[in-house]
Amino acid sequence: MPVSRYRYLGILLPLVISHTLVSLEQINMALASAAIARDFQLTAAALGILGSAFFWGSAATVIPGGLVGQRISAKSFLLVCMTVISASMAVLGLAANLEQLVVFRALLGLALGATFPVSILLVGRWFPGRERGRAMSLLLVGTTLGLIVGGPLTGFLISRVGWRVMFFLEASIPLAMAGVIALWLVDEPGKATRIGEQERSWLLAMFEEDRRSKEAVESVHWFEVVRKPFVWGIAVVLALNSATSSGIGFFLPTIIGEITKQGIFNVSLLTALVALAALVLLVVNGSLSDHFRRREWFALWPPIVAGLGLLIGTRLKDPALVFISLLTAAGAIAALGGVAFAWLRDRTSAGQMGFASGLVLFCSSIGSISGPLVVGFVAGSGSPVGGLYPLGILALVAAVLVLLVSRASRGTSVKKISTQL
Repeated sequence: MPVSRYRYLGILLPLVISHTLVSLEQINMALASAAIARDFQLTAAALGILGSAFFWGSAATVIPGGLVGQRISAKSFLLVCMTVISASMAVLGLAANLEQLVVFRALLGLALGATFPVSILLVGRWFPGRERGRAMSLLLVGTTLGLIVGGPLTGFLISRVGWRVMFFLEASIPLAMAGVIALWLVDEPGKATRIGEQERSWLLAMFEEDRRSKEAVESVHWFEVVRKPFVWGIAVVLALNSATSSGIGFFLPTIIGEITKQGIFNVSLLTALVALAALVLLVVNGSLSDHFRRREWFALWPPIVAGLGLLIGTRLKDPALVFISLLTAAGAIAALGGVAFAWLRDRTSAGQMGFASGLVLFCSSIGSISGPLVVGFVAGSGSPVGGLYPLGILALVAAVLVLLVSRASRGTSVKKISTQL
């Protein structure tokens, strides 16, 4: 198999870095939430509304984003999104009340929500099935990389210049990323000048073979995707996974601050430690799913471990044990995403992937909306840690659904999966 560095450094790396913006936006608001709550006198329930506002916007654009990216230049579309992301992050620093913060975060979600389905399309165009689980997991590395790098950066900026100036400064990052995309990203192998002719021919031959296969010539009408039970199964699993992840992620800095009594910078470092554990599990889980070619195995254990970690952690009194349980749950739940999207791509034709990924991401965004709301509602005016136990239940339900999806899709052979694009 011909291999070049360009597919990883010129295609996947810019996409990974772009996705650090998603988690950077989430962690900067999560870390700023304590200061914002003090400034605007907000309860945990009000913070839950603020935490979910981003996903209101992203839910509205994940399906159109996938369709637009499939029909026009994905590179140009990402450049537009990066520009809007930068402007939206800047105006967050100007918010005068909770209502404005909610509106500005929703606008930011509109732009960021459109980027992920386009990135999935690009990964599908550049990476064959034998590499796809690893590539999808590396794509999701960006979401945890933003927590590892962006968390301490955001904590430092808040401690030095306050949350408003922090948003202004971090708004420059998407503009820089737009420059990288403009210089390096190419829509498809046929247009690339930085890969060798041998590798281009090999990739194009694989794509042509798949276009001739039965799966590749299925109708690309959206109704065909809606009729697929497997797509809906993955969509619901990721919706529950996202509810758990967003609920933990938004309130994690607040909870760490409460149980450790540390300042904002030390809290950001501990949050980055959780993200590092998530990063390792994400990459390892995706690579193992490629090696063994059994996506369902590696989609099953993350929600089980996360669910048990949350249910047990909310009953503990010792701060160190609570932190370990949260670290375990957050790391485990992050490991599911890359495998789930690779599983979806394995069993979805190239022509249908744009709408399928958009549909799955829409359901995922709905789940992400509910996570902070559930925690905030259950916690009320008390500590957010008391609102985590419903997320543990949702994670275990996701594990049950993975088993059901696996049983329903067992008819597809490993050989057939490995020949799909």
